[in-house]
Amino acid sequence: MLMASAASAQDVIATIWIYDQEKCAADPFSTSSSLTVFETNKVLSGGTWNCGYVQTGDTANHPIWVDQNTIPDGCSLVLYNGPPKGDDVHTGPCQTYYASISNAGGGCIKTAVDPDYGFALCCGNDCTSAPSPPPKRSLDSATKAPSERHVAAKRDVTAIKRTNPFNDLARRDDCAFGGKGGSITTFGTQVRLGPPLNCGASEEACSPEVQLSYTSSVTNTFGVSSEIGANLFEIISASVTFSVEVSHEESHGFTWSATASVPPGQSGYLTFQPKLECTPDGSFSGDCNGVTDGQTGKVCYQALVGGIPDGQVTFVQDV
Repeated sequence: MLMASAASAQDVIATIWIYDQEKCAADPFSTSSSLTVFETNKVLSGGTWNCGYVQTGDTANHPIWVDQNTIPDGCSLVLYNGPPKGDDVHTGPCQTYYASISNAGGGCIKTAVDPDYGFALCCGNDCTSAPSPPPKRSLDSATKAPSERHVAAKRDVTAIKRTNPFNDLARRDDCAFGGKGGSITTFGTQVRLGPPLNCGASEEACSPEVQLSYTSSVTNTFGVSSEIGANLFEIISASVTFSVEVSHEESHGFTWSATASVPPGQSGYLTFQPKLECTPDGSFSGDCNGVTDGQTGKVCYQALVGGIPDGQVTFVQDV
């Protein structure tokens, strides 16, 4: 097994052993390998951390057994795989978390990994909710180093909505969006949805139907409120082609049913990564009711299928 880490010079805080047999070290015929966890591989508040990654050399997803006794107290090993299929922006194995394994019980826990997968360590209060996925790179920052990114200052959202130049924007010939071509597909932040789920060890894979509720929103990088609705969409769609149905409401709540797939003997919950259709970089020109002429940015819309949000639903094993 070939393994690489993002911070090889840092202090090691854990060495977690994994095996190819269900009894872990108690099986004399098992083959073992280890995950070396550095300080920078810890999940921090705000999702800022460096993911370790493993290249197994295998060609398919396969089972492994994790020795819980090698996971530090108060921490959980979090496993990741790549982005959902069709993502034009995100790459690498550290995009979607699918397992969180603590040392409770001190056993040998079965899970599964892809040929390339990522890992991190979530400790203390950071593990009281779903583990934070890696920071999502925006379309603007996808080629920038982490040190080049910045956090926008807090603004008075209420005041922005009162003065938002898009609120009264109507389709007219003297206001245009300069982005050209087709929309860019990406996926938003992974969020936890639905109740806890479990499947008995003596059962076959369980497939409960789960009610999911999610509120989508329109986002933009022009520094204005997302309260832009159909008026802005009409202007943008004059130059950008959207190949799928999208929601252009500022905020819209959806409720729908999904069938979960829970492996025997596992417990956990569902997460959802919303599929987004984003404009290419572009700028507004002409009389656009106060929008800065020539300012470059983009707008992202929630993709829909049959009137419900499109995206990836993932079962997260939680031990």
